[in-house]
Amino acid sequence: MGALDTVKALDKEISGGDVTKIAGYLADDFKFVGVAPVPLYRDHAVEMWTAIRTAMPDFNQNMSNHREANAMVYATVEVSGTHSGPLQVPGSPTLPPTGRRFRNPVERIAITVRNGKVAELAVEQVPGGGISGILGQLS
Repeated sequence: MGALDTVKALDKEISGGDVTKIAGYLADDFKFVGVAPVPLYRDHAVEMWTAIRTAMPDFNQNMSNHREANAMVYATVEVSGTHSGPLQVPGSPTLPPTGRRFRNPVERIAITVRNGKVAELAVEQVPGGGISGILGQLS
């Protein structure tokens, strides 16, 4: 499986698939940067995606504009969903369901794949993006 195939398979599980399969696509030293004030490592990233999908079963990254170069995949995401369940983002109080729909602005991402696993996912920080963008639209 090439880098792009790995990234698309991971995206399928994050965006409506089986959250229990997400960790299988991530390297042990996986790092998620740009989505929160501090990098999220493998277990924390899986915990965050699980919390988001629990609160927003229709969560979708809407990944598009894929481009692969060696072991890197570049794309854009425009995350969206409907807040239909309690949201417990690690380190924050639980946000009861609001029924609100959200859509973050387009963010560019760069994903490093190493030995068939995603080693790093870097998200461009844009105003209204990331976890704070989601929470801001739901409050």
